[in-house]
Amino acid sequence: MGSMIIAGVLIGLIATALSDLWAVFLEKAFKVPNYGFDVVGRWIGHMARGQFLHKPIFASPPIPGEKIIGWIAHYALGAAFGFLPILLGGGAGWVADPTWLAAIGAGLLTLAVPFFIVVPAFGMGVLCARAPDPWAARRQGVIAHLYYGVALYIAAVLVAMLMR
Repeated sequence: MGSMIIAGVLIGLIATALSDLWAVFLEKAFKVPNYGFDVVGRWIGHMARGQFLHKPIFASPPIPGEKIIGWIAHYALGAAFGFLPILLGGGAGWVADPTWLAAIGAGLLTLAVPFFIVVPAFGMGVLCARAPDPWAARRQGVIAHLYYGVALYIAAVLVAMLMR
């Protein structure tokens, strides 16, 4: 049980870091916007003050330390998401021998958080309905979470090698 917890956390943290590195590469090489997690920190900071919904988050006042709060939340959620492919793949067997399908499926499942919780709370509607360009936002989200699924697979392969 303890080794599965370690594996899940490691897979999630490594996959999150790989995804972040890929996002930086895309930003530098192809000018793909990389928004960072300041607004996530702002959202969490306002939650402590009783405000959960924004119209939009960008109009809400900044919170001291919002950037670090956002990054900590991003990596904490990433660590938790490391358990999704393990659950989808059947547990310890998947950790020992990861498959693409469970990792990509897990990456796509993580879209539920931004599309149904975060983006609506930011004031941009379910599935980015009130974003300036909803289809572009949806497409960017799907692509980002697909490469997160790839990162989950790569991370799982690395963790499997470490655990042998």
